[in-house]
Amino acid sequence: MIANIRARTVHLAPGDFISGTAQDRTVITVLGSCVAMVLWHAPSRFFACCHFVCVSNNQPQAGSYLPDGRYGDQILPHFLQLLQKKQIPLAEVQVRLCGGASSRKSQRLVPSFQVGQLNRDYAVQFCASHGLQAELLQFGSEHGVKLKFEASDGTLEISSLAALEQREAQLHEQKN
Repeated sequence: MIANIRARTVHLAPGDFISGTAQDRTVITVLGSCVAMVLWHAPSRFFACCHFVCVSNNQPQAGSYLPDGRYGDQILPHFLQLLQKKQIPLAEVQVRLCGGASSRKSQRLVPSFQVGQLNRDYAVQFCASHGLQAELLQFGSEHGVKLKFEASDGTLEISSLAALEQREAQLHEQKN
């Protein structure tokens, strides 16, 4: 689903995505095993950001105009099409991947249930197979992350949810 592109602050839910030219807009999402891809092309000020849940639903895309943003195998190729449509050279695109958390317990599951690992592997393989140089940020940690992307200038801030929880607990202790 396309996020509400009119809001100043856009909160991407799982499966949401947004793209456009730089505006005074902040994109925020919280990731666990899901993966976010953030694209930024400074010369054109084009950006795209998604929050995909899993690699595939194992179904062919039903001829719809828009991809289902929940699935990496639909949204990542859609982003490539957007870049091609805008004639943006892939070598000039800053690509950042975030999320894909896996707990120690999930690492003991059969591989098909290790969603964070599957999402990370797919995103990295997709970038490599299309010649995209991806920067991995808080990628594959044990904890979820909060992503804050400034569409006006391409800056990206990543916060560990574990660190945020720890700070909140310390503030709570100080009040009591």
